[in-house]
Amino acid sequence: MSSPRLVPTSDPALWDRVVRSLPQHTQFHTWDWLQLVQRLLHVRVDHLLVVDDGAPVGVLPVVRGARPGLVAPGMPFPYLGPLVPDALLGGTVRAFRAWQLRHGVAFAVFDLPPGVEGEAALTAAGASARVTSTVVVDLPAEEGALVERYSSMRRRSLRRAEKAGARVVPAAPGDVAAVLDGVLEQAYEAHGVPSPYPTGTAAIVEDWMAGRDDVFALTAYVGDEPAGVHLVLTGGPRTLSWVVACDRRFREVGPNAVLYHEALVESVRRGFAQMDLVGRVDDGVARFKTSFGGHEVAYVAADSFLGPALLRTSAKRAKALLRPSRTASAEAAEAAGAPDQPVPSRADEPAAP
Repeated sequence: MSSPRLVPTSDPALWDRVVRSLPQHTQFHTWDWLQLVQRLLHVRVDHLLVVDDGAPVGVLPVVRGARPGLVAPGMPFPYLGPLVPDALLGGTVRAFRAWQLRHGVAFAVFDLPPGVEGEAALTAAGASARVTSTVVVDLPAEEGALVERYSSMRRRSLRRAEKAGARVVPAAPGDVAAVLDGVLEQAYEAHGVPSPYPTGTAAIVEDWMAGRDDVFALTAYVGDEPAGVHLVLTGGPRTLSWVVACDRRFREVGPNAVLYHEALVESVRRGFAQMDLVGRVDDGVARFKTSFGGHEVAYVAADSFLGPALLRTSAKRAKALLRPSRTASAEAAEAAGAPDQPVPSRADEPAAP
């Protein structure tokens, strides 16, 4: 049985070289993306190389709150977890659970990239795992063939949206900063959850995007009024639909369908063979996404919980740090028998029209 080790690194070039050596990698694993995550969501990321026989063979980014706590931060995008050769997955998770114990991280959540059948290996290593899915569109060589793969309902909705004045153009400088924050809130609220993105997200994203060639943004208009945005990552083997959000005032027009269509068109133009629409969210959104010719692809979502013994130790440490005063949160942590696990939202768009 292989016993890989986890070694922290501060070398971005080495990290990205290892990431890109693995065929199942995504842009969500890259160093620069993880830097954005820290800035955007106010979390800490531990960059752990997976080392086997003295050589780095994989990576494990560990996202945790900026302050110690019993709740693992949920990410509003998937696949962030161990990226390793399949044969090393179980050993990597066992090493991670030992790392959790040493660093006082009682609870952690992570995903595997699509196509990695790791549920059994994770369970055997002591983690909890479940299979969920995303929607992937296989792209034709010519953009004109895209619409032929859409459902008849989707083709009708595109014609209806265009007739009602919906159009999509490449985002101009300032579009993301002007539109994104408001429509993000609406998109998450439509699914009954608060947006995980803080106020000011749009300005940070706009700044991050400037001058990059591994992301593109589209702006939807209804008439002359901006109605939504679509941010697409292009720094991996397939394009990733990171954020799609539209002003719900224009829901009946359906500019979100046009945003998806134009993102698929641009992905074809850039020579990609697949676009991952990133998550199914719920049955309604899954139907919406598959109507673009997509199909569901399984991936594994997991968590690693070390149990009450470590919780008691963490609570005692918290109590000692907080003396002589006590706080309600410390008392709650001390009394907890298990962590309160938030459900990471994958909602990145309004419900399907």
